[in-house]
Amino acid sequence: MFWFIAPTTSTVGFVGQLYLDTTNNKTYQCVAVTTENDTTTYTWTQLIRITDKGSSSEYGVVKIAQGRGLDFLSDGGLYVDVAGDVQITNRTIGRPIAAASLNFAVKSALTDANHLTMTESEQTTAQEVLGINTLYGSSAPTTSTVGRFGQIYINTTANTTYQCTAVDTVTPSYTWAKLIRSTDYATSSVGGVAKVSGRGLKMSNGYLSVDRANNNEILAKNNEVNPIAPSYLDYAVKVGVTTNTIALTASEKTSAQSWLGITPRGIARL
Repeated sequence: MFWFIAPTTSTVGFVGQLYLDTTNNKTYQCVAVTTENDTTTYTWTQLIRITDKGSSSEYGVVKIAQGRGLDFLSDGGLYVDVAGDVQITNRTIGRPIAAASLNFAVKSALTDANHLTMTESEQTTAQEVLGINTLYGSSAPTTSTVGRFGQIYINTTANTTYQCTAVDTVTPSYTWAKLIRSTDYATSSVGGVAKVSGRGLKMSNGYLSVDRANNNEILAKNNEVNPIAPSYLDYAVKVGVTTNTIALTASEKTSAQSWLGITPRGIARL
């Protein structure tokens, strides 16, 4: 039977009969004829030619690319052909690694230097991720504490961190420097981090210095923290004795006049 479109359930035929859709060049076969309530239904199924290649949108005949992760059983069953230890060791292209072989694959990748190369930076990053680059101890490291340059050491008792800054391979000897955390605040007895509170200090380009009082602050006498620099001493004394803001008792005035060499009549003694 020939026609220009695909058969439908109303396309009359008998079981086993073939139908050719000449427009789409597809062949169908009648696989069932059923009658119910005086209505006959014809079931047609498409036949796949050996030349009808399968795709993501249509059924068709497939063949496998040998060695690319797929294979057939003796009964025609298709399955994923996973890589074995030999293929993993030899880095054979195509076959996927099964979950059961993950441990062997990871071990092979980490221990076979012929297949895995890393830059020093990549090695450092990998070591940090794996926790290999960090050493732990219950006390501070000493010159005999073995380490690598740049390696981190944590004193679990004091919760302090150190870094290896030098390695003398001749002695051998290892230099460890304590690292200061952002929360390790400085005290009068222990070094640490600090920030400027604005109370007589200032920071510029990372340099800490004393923030001196300027002329306006000296004149107003309202800055309680900024010190007076020696270069401003004359001005500060002048302001102190000429602005009439110092309250002196009679005794204090007499004492000050005597210190300045002034007699009660305002004549300097010779």
